[in-house]
Amino acid sequence: MSTSFVSICNSSCVHLKQEVKWCIDELQCNIVAIKRSQAKVLRLNLVGSPTTKDAVKENKSRSLGSVGAVVTTPLSSPEVGTPFTGTEAGTSSVASSDLGTSSPIFTAEVKKDDTNAAQETKISRRSDSETSGNIRGAVSLSRNAPPVPPPLCSICQHKAPVFGKPPRFFSYKELELATKGFSQSNFLAEGGFGSVHRGVLPEGQIVAVKQHKLASTQGDVEFCSEVEVLSCAQHRNVVMLIGFCIEQSRRLLVYEYICNGSLDAHLYGRHKDTLEWPARQKIAVGAARGLRYLHEECRVGCIVHRDLRPNNILITHDYEPLVGDFGLARWQPDGELGVDTRIIGTFGYLAPEYTQSGQITEKADVYSFGVVLIELITGRKAMDISRPKGQQCLTEWARTRLEEYAVEELVDPKLEKRYSETEIICMIHTASLCIRRDPHVRPRMSQVLRLLEGDMSVNERFSGRLSTESQRSVR
Repeated sequence: MSTSFVSICNSSCVHLKQEVKWCIDELQCNIVAIKRSQAKVLRLNLVGSPTTKDAVKENKSRSLGSVGAVVTTPLSSPEVGTPFTGTEAGTSSVASSDLGTSSPIFTAEVKKDDTNAAQETKISRRSDSETSGNIRGAVSLSRNAPPVPPPLCSICQHKAPVFGKPPRFFSYKELELATKGFSQSNFLAEGGFGSVHRGVLPEGQIVAVKQHKLASTQGDVEFCSEVEVLSCAQHRNVVMLIGFCIEQSRRLLVYEYICNGSLDAHLYGRHKDTLEWPARQKIAVGAARGLRYLHEECRVGCIVHRDLRPNNILITHDYEPLVGDFGLARWQPDGELGVDTRIIGTFGYLAPEYTQSGQITEKADVYSFGVVLIELITGRKAMDISRPKGQQCLTEWARTRLEEYAVEELVDPKLEKRYSETEIICMIHTASLCIRRDPHVRPRMSQVLRLLEGDMSVNERFSGRLSTESQRSVR
């Protein structure tokens, strides 16, 4: 009797193991088993870029360590609702056949009555079969359903691009068709780099197509390398690079389209309503998340923007900000100090060390972000020659007032006291730290984000560090 029951149990175990293995193979997602505080990765859904060159792959994997690589949005970012993707394509930390032995699937009691045992075994097998059918049906549905991300904007309902895809190659003819011949009706902006036009791809996705004026001076290999690095930046607060075009001397970049224009237009546009404080706070926090990702969490290393300003912060109708325009971005895979022979950026946002010596690190972006925070607080432009002497450069006018927390003098009069005093104080304090002349005593973007969110533990710790640095400078 006991031998018969053991064989039945073994048969059921084998059956359940087969079902588990089938489900693991069929599911199109990542699977992590969590027992107490230990997490065990059972399966990773891995994505790789076919355009990645072997040497670049080797450098990336070396710099990122053995855990590796293709992490479009880190698990450490709870605010980012995007899937986790893994390391090298085709690898897995655990074989699916191990799943049945890692933990008991069920327990059984030995029945004294053979008849009862047989009846219970039949019922158990029937319920297993029914459950198996339900699981298979659910998995089949999830497998056949296309991965549809939530819309980028709740009002416009524009399709958001899918994270994890490599940059797509477009022909010039495709982009010409998408933008209706780069027509004036689709024109969005003009800058030193070239023009930007709105376009609609055949599948319905709306894009922004940027043409580079001086593209002929840049080699194909260099351009492809830049595209590859920039396409790795995938975060909900970063404008995603969808694809590119190289034909003869033409160089075009295709970005996701952000529906509600730039922060600059909302702060200083003549026909725009006053940007209310909740929107300003949301934009500050979201832009900080995007920069933190570029500096500290992007899988290819630190990406320094170098031209952060309200023109390059795009927003949706939900006032969700996305950091954009990486035409001037600088990639520093090992976090080393970069030196430029020519200064690139916008006057009024440039960090002092960058203008004086050409030294560029992520702390230059922190300085520029501090200027943007002051603009959000005051409603004033970074440089405004129409203002009286002494008020034309925003940072110099605001520096002392920030240190003294002169709220009444700093806050944009258009807000008419419609703001949170606590949030204003946090933003004033953060802006003051960001525009410190010494880059070493400026906070990192992860600290900036926590300060904006009111984390007092970071505030106290960073204030203590600043006082220590001040004592050293006095000595």
